[in-house]
Amino acid sequence: MERLRVVQKLEDLRLADIHAGVVFVYAAWSGPARMALGQVMRLLSTLDLGTLDVVILDIDCLTAEDTQRLFGHVFGGYGETLWIREGRVVAKVLVHTDATERMVLGWTQELLKDRSGD
Repeated sequence: MERLRVVQKLEDLRLADIHAGVVFVYAAWSGPARMALGQVMRLLSTLDLGTLDVVILDIDCLTAEDTQRLFGHVFGGYGETLWIREGRVVAKVLVHTDATERMVLGWTQELLKDRSGD
């Protein structure tokens, strides 16, 4: 994953600069977030991500107001995952389960398909 980056300060996120990407909201103190990170990274590693941005965003750099303003939702530390197209959230998983694996792959493949037309 060449385009993987970890963001620990909100000002480093630059959401508007993400043309196509996956943002994983990580909470180091949360068991569900740690498990979800493993699931998402395992699934993404099965794909050729090309120029897709993958961002791990530290939840502790966000306030509830930040998350509501930027993403329309207050995160709870469950490893929320967002798919971004042209700086906007186009899909999200708020709580990961085995059933969400298809969604993670499907939404990521949709972004990749869109990028292949660039």
